[in-house]
Amino acid sequence: MLILLRNNIFSLLFSCFFFFLKVGLDIAPTAVQSAENYFHSLNNVEMFDVTFQHGSFFDDVKENSYDVGYDYTFFCALSPDLRQEWANTYANILKPNGILITIIFPILPGKINGPPYAVSFDMYKEILVPVGFILVDGPTVVENEMAHESRGNGKTMIASWKKI
Repeated sequence: MLILLRNNIFSLLFSCFFFFLKVGLDIAPTAVQSAENYFHSLNNVEMFDVTFQHGSFFDDVKENSYDVGYDYTFFCALSPDLRQEWANTYANILKPNGILITIIFPILPGKINGPPYAVSFDMYKEILVPVGFILVDGPTVVENEMAHESRGNGKTMIASWKKI
């Protein structure tokens, strides 16, 4: 499973309970070191197969390497002109039948500037479907009690996609 550290280490830790091999990737060496230090400060982490890598999502990830990808706050941080490259990269790095979990945030109609740039479910659909993804779950609005602080009230959705 590939988790971009920009999303945060807690996403990586959460995934430890569901997947066997996890990779935390970030372009910033300080983010990689910080995540690695935090992870190793926790109790009982030796049972999890987690690696941390410094590199570019667009350049340093091997084709057909992952069963699952997880994106939260990376898509919205990208300049809109890079979003098609984001979709193409996920299509290349996920194995056939791989799953892409997208946390769609921030859903703020009318927001113009960024980052973070406002997003919508339709934005994801428009770029993922043409590169070979089908929607398998969602979109589901993340309710207030399940959302990060101030990210409820319809500002966050989750959708899962399968690479066909």
